[in-house]
Amino acid sequence: SRIIPGLVDVHTHGRAGGDFGTADISLMEKMAESYLQSGVTTVLPTLASAPVKELENAIDRINILRDTAAASEGKLPYIAGTHLEGRYLNVKRRGAHAADLLLPPDPEELEALLSRMEGTRHVTAALELDTDGRFLEKALSMGATVALGHSDADYATASALMEKGVTA
Repeated sequence: SRIIPGLVDVHTHGRAGGDFGTADISLMEKMAESYLQSGVTTVLPTLASAPVKELENAIDRINILRDTAAASEGKLPYIAGTHLEGRYLNVKRRGAHAADLLLPPDPEELEALLSRMEGTRHVTAALELDTDGRFLEKALSMGATVALGHSDADYATASALMEKGVTA
């Protein structure tokens, strides 16, 4: 038998038959129990590209799960916050994200989404598309961490973004 520290999952869309973007609270609780059973004690639920109203609703449900987990006396893992991985991605590097759901970086929409999030706020975006830098500036000013992802940025652009506060 071995004892190891609890695992932290910072990029997970779901498990146990559920996805954080669409699961109801009951399914989210089952998902959380499943993480804990496999040794994951901290989860940062990740949301893929979706219409903004669906993202808002998913964030609200994650916030409820956060409260439920905090009151569970260790029966559920710590729900750290929300990872927004979607909408602001490069269509060339979209992976499994549906092309029709992708938009250029929108600082006003991002502000509304980040304002709903509780706890840790993390955003993945193709920041080479943020031509005026307002999207990155908005994310950082609201305390979010930012990753360059699903991006077609070259090395020089990625390096310059790291200098401006991108951390992943």
